[in-house]
Amino acid sequence: PLHFMGVDASIGRNEYGVLDRTAFKTDKVSRNSWEIGAYYGLVFPGLTTSLRGRVVYGKKFQSPDEIQFCRTVTGSTNQECINGPDGLPKGTKTGLFSFEAKQVLALSENQKMAIAPQITYDFNKKGVGLEVPLYLSPDKDGKLSGGLKFAYSSKEDDFGIGLFVGVPFSIFFD
Repeated sequence: PLHFMGVDASIGRNEYGVLDRTAFKTDKVSRNSWEIGAYYGLVFPGLTTSLRGRVVYGKKFQSPDEIQFCRTVTGSTNQECINGPDGLPKGTKTGLFSFEAKQVLALSENQKMAIAPQITYDFNKKGVGLEVPLYLSPDKDGKLSGGLKFAYSSKEDDFGIGLFVGVPFSIFFD
């Protein structure tokens, strides 16, 4: 088999709204989110099967819930109100481990399908996610690019099924 490994990283800067109660206005603050990952995998002879394991660690931010803050207008019984996130964005560390397999299945000489199950463990949420896309539909060039996707999340105990189109299957990992 062909062995491959690598490291990838990303960084991004986002603006978040913040409710300034003292100045009675909404303001914006910027925060940097980042992520670094490492992976190792195999592509087997015949190019019909591949496996990959990946570990990711990073930090992301999320705005707190929005509230309505009101104050009484001086010299009146009327109130004026503003809405905004109640506080600064909160940073949380992310930690994920995933394992993915890809397999092309020949149904006949001219017809094939593929499956690409992936299981992910989220260390922070202590939950498991499972995605199983089944590639069933070929595009005009005969490459598999559509099908059904089944997904499950243990944290939310939620199951879903969806259709997808235009997502090309590849035995290699992007």
